[in-house]
Amino acid sequence: MAITPETEQKVGVLVQLHPANGETYLPTNFQLSLLTETGEILQTVQSRSQDNYIQLKRFRGLVGERFNLQLRLGSTSIKESFTI
Repeated sequence: MAITPETEQKVGVLVQLHPANGETYLPTNFQLSLLTETGEILQTVQSRSQDNYIQLKRFRGLVGERFNLQLRLGSTSIKESFTI
C-alpha cells in the first residue's frame, strides 16, 4: 500500500497484492476488493494464471476516512480495516 498526500485534507491510495516470499506468481482467482466502511464493494480485481501481482485502481480519500480491504481465495476470506 502506498499513500501519497495530494492536498491538506486528501490523500491518494494505491493497493497492490504480491505473492508470498519465494513464490513467483499469485494463485489463480485470488481476489482483492476495496469496500466501504459498511461493506459495499467499490472495486475488485482478480488474479489470472501467471500474475506476479494485482492492484486496485488508485483511489482518493479524506484524512480520517475509513475503508476495508478484503482478500478472498476460494472459500477463505480475510478483511482488514484501515484509516487514512
